[in-house]
Amino acid sequence: MLSSTLRPLIARRSSRPALSSFHNNLLRSQSTLVVSEPTADDSLAPATLSAISAAAKLHSGPISLLTFSSSTASVPSSVSSVIQANNTSGSNLLAETVTNAVVAANEKH
Repeated sequence: MLSSTLRPLIARRSSRPALSSFHNNLLRSQSTLVVSEPTADDSLAPATLSAISAAAKLHSGPISLLTFSSSTASVPSSVSSVIQANNTSGSNLLAETVTNAVVAANEKH
């Protein structure tokens, strides 16, 4: 008896693929913020480069890079803007520091 009650709900959910597809395409056209993983030599970590590459392949919107280093020499051309955050806590980044930088970057850009 319970399964016959759930069938109409499942059918209703799957009857709106066009709206879901439109929503996904809209989200993909928005900008992407990639947070750079800090390294000892101020270069971009392989994981950060992979994230930038994946963002470029998933959508055509602008890609912003949030970094805690002072060097921007090795930034790929697919990145449209580089946001440099201040790292006052030295080489170790706390979750609170990164969170505050992401929130500030989201508000400004």
